[in-house]
Amino acid sequence: MKNIRQNMGFTQEELAIILGVSRALISLYDKGLRSLPAKTLEKLSRIQLLFNEVEKKEQHLAGSYWPCNKSTANALRTCCINTLKRQRLRLFASAWK
Repeated sequence: MKNIRQNMGFTQEELAIILGVSRALISLYDKGLRSLPAKTLEKLSRIQLLFNEVEKKEQHLAGSYWPCNKSTANALRTCCINTLKRQRLRLFASAWK
């Protein structure tokens, strides 16, 4: 599970919030010391699909043309992508409550 979590860019704490479990339980899953229940696997699958859609939008934004100088464009792009990442976390967390 650690690879899946890291590929989505989530910390243990963030994934714990999304799944509604403790960070310690996510750590046990990551280390392979605890098996993932079928319900959790289903949630992870749905989160992965949603994540892929959000990531496509973030990549589109990152490659978009910004009508300003390069340093300003990079700052704006970074700010927008960070905002999208925060929104993504809130979206995932609210989707599974």
